[in-house]
Amino acid sequence: MKQRIGIVVFLSVFLVINFTIKTNAEISDNNLYINEEYGFQINFPLGWELKDGSGIHAIKKAIDGKGTSITVFVYDIYQEAFTNDQRASLNRKDMDFSEYSDKEIEEFLDDYYAKTESQYSNVHLLKKCIRYVDNKRTGYFKYSFTYKTEDRVFDMTISNYLVLKNGYLFLFGGGALSSAFIEKEPIIDETCSTFRIIGGKEEVSENNPVDENLGTLASLFMASLVVGIILTWGIGILFPLFLRYLIYKKPLSKSIAIIIAVTQFVLQLVLAMFMGSQSKTHFSLLIIAWISYSILTRGNNERNRKGETISNDNSLLDR
Repeated sequence: MKQRIGIVVFLSVFLVINFTIKTNAEISDNNLYINEEYGFQINFPLGWELKDGSGIHAIKKAIDGKGTSITVFVYDIYQEAFTNDQRASLNRKDMDFSEYSDKEIEEFLDDYYAKTESQYSNVHLLKKCIRYVDNKRTGYFKYSFTYKTEDRVFDMTISNYLVLKNGYLFLFGGGALSSAFIEKEPIIDETCSTFRIIGGKEEVSENNPVDENLGTLASLFMASLVVGIILTWGIGILFPLFLRYLIYKKPLSKSIAIIIAVTQFVLQLVLAMFMGSQSKTHFSLLIIAWISYSILTRGNNERNRKGETISNDNSLLDR
């Protein structure tokens, strides 16, 4: 049997304390919520107000203005429920309902419900089963309980959907007064049926996330190195070659070559600083400026020698 997830040691109960009498809400793409960080989307009921969830695990909720809300929670079980030593023998890929048998998913639901039952009074399990959302097995259970405040007592009914994907537990559902829940249940279920995993953190598949971060940093370093080489050596060498052999097609005078090389150095220095260069000397840019000067004046010595030869020849003819 695969490692059972010990959610009972850390999960706060997914609880929506709401009251409502509104009915006949409808689902629309106009209230589509997409979370790129955790990689999920859900269509909340049209006309409901979207708000950030309260607490570190409550990501988003929709409220109808009269009490009822539908909320999405996300828990990183891999990081939060296990110690470093335990994670050494676990794999995020295995913490996925697609890797679980139906029996293991039911055991997962049993653990979660046991925690709920221990924290609230007069808890009654109304339904527990495996449903399908986006053609994927999804845990589901519905329960009622008594919720007490200082001066009031409410009978509540809650329905929860659970999706486990690569070590992340997605909980989404809603609740209402038990007397009104039968009217709200269809819209809650319809909303939850639109939940989709679209990529994001659930794509993490290695036991050691540090290794992935190092790989990403290495890729970024190589990319920045290549870009740096192109912007410094590539442009720095191609520019004088272009001027010397395609535009002027003859050596430039030393004074003009110096002006061009210095201008090129200053422009590349500004670009390097803009890109966050940490170099204090920018020695490579000095080398490029010298090479640029050499390319621009290349052939001057030969031209001078030819000039001297012609001058000597003319002197001989004058004699």
